[in-house]
This record gives sequence, C-alpha cells and structure tokens, in this order.
Amino acid sequence: TTYASYDPAFGMSDMARELRRDGYRLGTLDLAATPAVPDDCAVLVVAGAREPFSRVETARLAGVNASLEIAKNQLAAMQKRIADERAEAAELREKAQQLRIGQATIGSNRELQQSYVQVDGLEHDADSADARADALEADELAVLEKRVLDAQTRVDDEKGGVDCNVDDLDQRLADVKERLAALRAERTEKANAVKAIDPGFLLYYERLSTKRWPVVVSLNTDGVCEGCHMKQPPFVAQLVQHNAAAAAKGQKQQRAACTMCGRLLYGDL
Repeated sequence: TTYASYDPAFGMSDMARELRRDGYRLGTLDLAATPAVPDDCAVLVVAGAREPFSRVETARLAGVNASLEIAKNQLAAMQKRIADERAEAAELREKAQQLRIGQATIGSNRELQQSYVQVDGLEHDADSADARADALEADELAVLEKRVLDAQTRVDDEKGGVDCNVDDLDQRLADVKERLAALRAERTEKANAVKAIDPGFLLYYERLSTKRWPVVVSLNTDGVCEGCHMKQPPFVAQLVQHNAAAAAKGQKQQRAACTMCGRLLYGDL
C-alpha cells in the first residue's frame, strides 16, 4: 500500500474504547487489497498518510461518490412513494367527505345505507394508504436517510484524506455524550409520562389507532367532531368542556369520545 491506514490498537485509545462501548466494530482497511470501501463502514480514518494515494486507490475512494448518488436516488424515490400514498389517502377522504355531504339530500333508506357503505370503504382504503405510508416511514425511510448520511460522511472523509485530530475527536465525543444524555433523559421523561396514563385509556387509544387516524381530534364550537364531521350530543360537548377545565387545573380527565367514529375529543375553554 502507498499509505498507512490507522490501526485502532495503538493511539486514540479513549476514542476506540468509547466507540466499542457504543457497539461499533473497529478494524483496518488496505485499499490495495480491498476492492472497495465496505458498505457498512461508517467512517474511514486515514491518519498520518506517508505517501500520496495511487491512481487505483484514488479510484476506489472515488467510488463512494457513486454510492452516495445511488443512496440519494433511493431516498428520493422512497419519499415520492410515501408522498403518493399520503396524497391517495387525502383524495379518498375528500371523496368520503363529499359523499357525507350528499347524504343530506338522499331520500330513501336503501340509498342512504349504500352511501354509508361507500363512505366506510373509502375511509378503509384511506386508512390503508396511510398505514402503508407509516410503515414505509418506520421501516424504510430512516434506513435510507442513514445510508445517505453515512455515504456523505464517507465522501467528506475521503475527499480530505482525513488526518484525525485527537482534541477535535475528543470534543466531538463529548458533544455526542452530552446529546445522548439529553436524549436518554427525554426518553425517561416520556416513559414516566406514559406510566401516569390510565391503562384503560391507553388501551383504548392503541386499539382505535389501528382503525382511525388521527385518533385525537377537536370538537368544534358547533359541537361537531372534526374527525367524522358528525354532530355530537350535548353531553359530549359538556364532557369536553369539563376535561378542558380539568386540564387547566392539572386534574384527572375523563374519556370523551365521538359517538359515531369513537375518536377522542378535546376542546378549548
């Protein structure tokens, strides 16, 4: 090889120890013997290079640019696919809303029942489209975003022929630890908040989330649910107002749900 790649067994031991503790696997790479930078390589460090890179090694390092473009194209395609699913869901819900509006002019019970069936079908298809988008965001989007970020990191590192500065890395490590501590504290706070929720209320929310989204909607000033747009009985509006007052005082609230779609309702004082 025409350069010396960094051996993690010697020097920068604090950084190596912390990386291993966080689950990273460290190793050496000889570009003269390896055809390309491995896809699972998050960072390539070239510390103390003694001689210029050869044309072969330069070409291999340049290959990460192509990997970056591929990752970006895959991410853009996934973002478009998710946007298409969301647009389909919105279009289906708009059709369902138009059918609801038209129900006021339907004269026969048979036609009204047929309209209800159509509305339910459209809502089901819209929920399915949103569910597909949610699944893509949860399972695919984050992976592709990380792939782009990792590829960009490799490109940036290799363009500069990185000569690691220990003090700079120590500062970065300290910043990461600080952010990690803040995230852990936030996660603990959220976990404690969830524990404080009535288990029955939480179970209701989780079950309803598989059928309706959003689960929580407002009750407007006319007493109409903003989820299904159906007028609610007076007692529902009274319960929503009671909960708003209780929330302002930090008191326990009761479950206020739409009598038609079951969505949880809230309102302002």
